Amino acid sequence: DDDEKESEKDAMTRPTQDLEGLENGLYYEAPYNALRDDLVYQITFETGLHNPKEYEDRVTIQVEYPQLTGAAPNLDIINSYLETEYLYYLKYFQEQYEPNITEESVFLIYSQGYVTYMDEKVMSVVFHEEIYIDGQSMIQYYCLNFDMSDGVVLNNVDILNLDLEFAVEFRRREILENGDEWLTDYTDQEILEMLRDTDYLVIFYTPMGMEVGLNLYEVVLYMTYSDYEKFLNL
Repeated sequence: DDDEKESEKDAMTRPTQDLEGLENGLYYEAPYNALRDDLVYQITFETGLHNPKEYEDRVTIQVEYPQLTGAAPNLDIINSYLETEYLYYLKYFQEQYEPNITEESVFLIYSQGYVTYMDEKVMSVVFHEEIYIDGQSMIQYYCLNFDMSDGVVLNNVDILNLDLEFAVEFRRREILENGDEWLTDYTDQEILEMLRDTDYLVIFYTPMGMEVGLNLYEVVLYMTYSDYEKFLNL
């Protein structure tokens, strides 16, 4: 029922972080827009909404996504990548889900896009997705990073040198920052494999540096790397 849906949505949050670290400004708390108006490109936001009346409130796809204007290279291509967040779920619903829909079916997708960092060289966009389909719910971050000098999307798994040493350090930082051992049940090798998997990897630039983490379905785990430059895959 509606109360169950709301309680499940409330449960889809980031792990509790080290409060002292947050108060001291050591860690990045959650995605937010870090917009600028002094660049050759600008940001606006659009909303894609699919809420067919025949399904009442049981079907909703709602995505807010950024769009670029200005003089940066390949703006049309970048905008296409960003709009795909909405078009992907719309196509999946119409082609894969809707042909078998029943009176009990529930298909709810809510995605909020944030421009977490933008300058002349790089732009990061994070989509905070909340998904509820027929009793199954999850939260995840979908991250897009762009080289704004050339107007191309970056391969997330290639941004950092993701090796076993990085995985060990990632575990250490997770315990330090979040105060909970969410990765206890994973070996270092398993953590590395997830970091190298685009479905799991969370990575985006922020004014504090870079956030690196994992989509674990029950929770999105991510840590602040203010020293990310020493891990770059040059």
